[in-house]
Amino acid sequence: MAISKTVELRSIQVSPKADASADTSTNNGNPTLYVAYTHRFDDSGDDALPVSTTQTISLSRYVETTDSEGEITLSATDISSQDDLVKAVCAAVWV
Repeated sequence: MAISKTVELRSIQVSPKADASADTSTNNGNPTLYVAYTHRFDDSGDDALPVSTTQTISLSRYVETTDSEGEITLSATDISSQDDLVKAVCAAVWV
């Protein structure tokens, strides 16, 4: 038998921006999302399954990268693999 995996969105928490006066072109000027998913692995032919685990991630508006000269670049966080509700909340709070 094959192991099946299901993923369920459990919660989304939105924390306000870290600095009320910060520009929205920075992470400090945008809310941060904390997202929890439950991953469930099952196989009807295996008595040790199902097994569940929880994944919690934080999503900031921008990903910061620093090059070898110390220059910081901001690029939009890729949320394409997130649940549709997470995408909708990001679109609503990251304006």
